[in-house]
Amino acid sequence: MKILKIIPLVDDVVFISGRHYTISFKLLNDAKESFKGTPSFSISVNGNPVLYAVFPEVEIEPGSEKYFATKIRIPDVEGEGLLEFMFEDYAKGVVKESMPLIVVKDGEPIYVSFVWHHHQAPQFFPDGSYKDVWPFLHVIRGSFYGYEGGPYKVHLTVHEKHPLFKDVDHLSPSLLDQWVRSIKEGYHWNNEVVDKNDPRIRMIEEVLSRYREKVANNLIEPLGSVYAHTILGFLLRKSKELGMCEFIRALIEWEIKKGLKIVEQTLGKSPKGVWTPEMFWEMELVDIYSKNGVLYTILCEQHFRKSGGEKDTVYEPYIVEDPISGSRIYVFFRDIRLSDWLSFEVNFADQKQADISARRFVIELVKRRDVKPNGIVTIALDGENWMIMPSYKKYAPYFLERIISYIERSDIIKMTTLSEYLEKYKPTKILYYVPYGSWIGLSDSQWTGNEKDETWKYVLEKLKLVESLYHLFPEPDMMLKDPETPLYKAFLAAAIALDSDFYWFGEDERERNFVKKWADEAEKIAKSVLERISVDVVEKAENSATLRISNETGYLIKIQVIVDSPNYSSSHSVKVEPGRDAVITIYVPENGRVSILAGKIKIAEF
Repeated sequence: MKILKIIPLVDDVVFISGRHYTISFKLLNDAKESFKGTPSFSISVNGNPVLYAVFPEVEIEPGSEKYFATKIRIPDVEGEGLLEFMFEDYAKGVVKESMPLIVVKDGEPIYVSFVWHHHQAPQFFPDGSYKDVWPFLHVIRGSFYGYEGGPYKVHLTVHEKHPLFKDVDHLSPSLLDQWVRSIKEGYHWNNEVVDKNDPRIRMIEEVLSRYREKVANNLIEPLGSVYAHTILGFLLRKSKELGMCEFIRALIEWEIKKGLKIVEQTLGKSPKGVWTPEMFWEMELVDIYSKNGVLYTILCEQHFRKSGGEKDTVYEPYIVEDPISGSRIYVFFRDIRLSDWLSFEVNFADQKQADISARRFVIELVKRRDVKPNGIVTIALDGENWMIMPSYKKYAPYFLERIISYIERSDIIKMTTLSEYLEKYKPTKILYYVPYGSWIGLSDSQWTGNEKDETWKYVLEKLKLVESLYHLFPEPDMMLKDPETPLYKAFLAAAIALDSDFYWFGEDERERNFVKKWADEAEKIAKSVLERISVDVVEKAENSATLRISNETGYLIKIQVIVDSPNYSSSHSVKVEPGRDAVITIYVPENGRVSILAGKIKIAEF
């Protein structure tokens, strides 16, 4: 039904007591009859009226609109309130519109940092074809009010509409890697081959270029991470159960180095912080991160609540120290209420609903200043899922845009990046314990149980051969820097097989089969090397044996020769040059057994 509408034109949510503001609105008559009456507005704070303004009586003809504005001084009060507009037609009744506000005293600001986890798991099979093309679809395809393209493109458009908008973006290494691959080679999915000159690829190239520009201009701070999406705390604990600690730690450290390198090479700036996938924490990560040059990470408020040490508020970074190694990093803890608001509460029916929610969001944000003036509110969440799951949320970008607009207009909310905040406010309080677990109730429940446990078992069993390959080489770190070596290729296959995204949906056989293919690939690579080592017994005497170890792997290897008997045991480490044989003679007592190990795999026994 067409009626008289009140359209507020107020772009402020946070009002400073004692300051002057212009309050404006318009009346729009969509009806077929005139309205005659009195426009007014009022402000109430904490449920009490504090200001009331009345305009002269007006008549509004059908199809016309009238604009009203006046300058006011905000009274010396503090608290949440309501700005209410009213038009009273003595014959037809009253029309009202209202919007939330907050009145605060001038003073120190509250800082806010939005941290976006833009991530897509490696979706390509060992042969290079794609299982799914989400890394590309979320650039190209979208269904949003006022925006073209998918979430990754939309994010940039919000930046460009609001030049003061600063944030922290984890463009995950596996996402960037797939963008770069597509730009160089195109991609193959199902029966479709998308050439690198396809307009869709050009759009990906353009989006990546725009991200680089924002990073260069310090509007986006890039985060690094492991290459894939390994739930690190879970994997570290699992490795202890399986006796695979050294190998799993080496794999994680390799993934971190690879991930940081990809981000720096692709975006042009070395990350100072890292995203911990699923915020899945384990205290050993302090030492791992610190030794790999990581300055900080972000965890959940749930971690903070159960942490131990010099705790104050969640609105400040902390030093987290590993009491065993003495290593240290900084940790920011996300505000769970505001992060979840963005994550799960943005399915709006229209612009008006989105705008009112944005105003309320900013009010909640500014209330954190009472807890910690000059503190930082960290709002951290997935960068795409909040807009698209379970379906496209048409007004989600508009909601974010309104939030940014209201923050820009406020003198007491300052947008910042996390590293900028650390430069200004160095943490001094130390936490010696942060609990194990993920953002989902500090548990591993989303990735375990039933078929998921069977998949972990299958994959980790296959990776035991990769573990042996790692131990086979005297200088594995050198090999892990070269993408052409079998160890590098096996580690990449292992990393993809352990990507937690596929275990999240582990009830789906298609997802399980994908990680099994990569685990099989990792095992195949390891076998192709181990099968090129042979051992022959050249001579066997009463208490000795002479062995020939042949190395056709193409690399320097290290073999363990172990002698066991009821009263004697010994272990010999033998290095064998590529393309050469090593001949050794060892003492073997009566009833002794000789085992030859490549890593942990027994390749011969007599």
